[in-house]
Amino acid sequence: MNDILKFENRDQLYSNLIEKYGAQKIEEKNDEVNFGNFYVTLSLSNFLLRYVNDRSVLRIDISGKIDPNNWYDLDLIYGVIYYKNKLQQSAFEDDNRTKIEVLNRFIETYLLQIQEWFEQKNYFNNRYMLNKHLREVFDKKFPGARIQ
Repeated sequence: MNDILKFENRDQLYSNLIEKYGAQKIEEKNDEVNFGNFYVTLSLSNFLLRYVNDRSVLRIDISGKIDPNNWYDLDLIYGVIYYKNKLQQSAFEDDNRTKIEVLNRFIETYLLQIQEWFEQKNYFNNRYMLNKHLREVFDKKFPGARIQ
């Protein structure tokens, strides 16, 4: 299981997206000093995917190409699309390998819906609704707290 946490094995995380869907690797960074952290950014259609290993925890972040400074945990978008606009708590308490396999299958199975979510005509409304919901969750969890 730990083999996928190594920078030299990173390609096995996303190779299917490159081979089958034409994703392109556009950026990668490795920090061996700090826990072996790394990230790899892929460009696919109208969105970007970032595979992140942070302190031995893998995740996939996603961003629209029209708004590349706003990244979301793919787990959130999974909840929105898979559960029909109902944000869910993380469904991925499993190990890193299982989480990445499930999210990669989600990308492949729901590629058209993900593309639609990030289309310019839909994206800013989707982002607004997602951020609004995240704010509501934050306010319930931390009443009276302020975000600066």
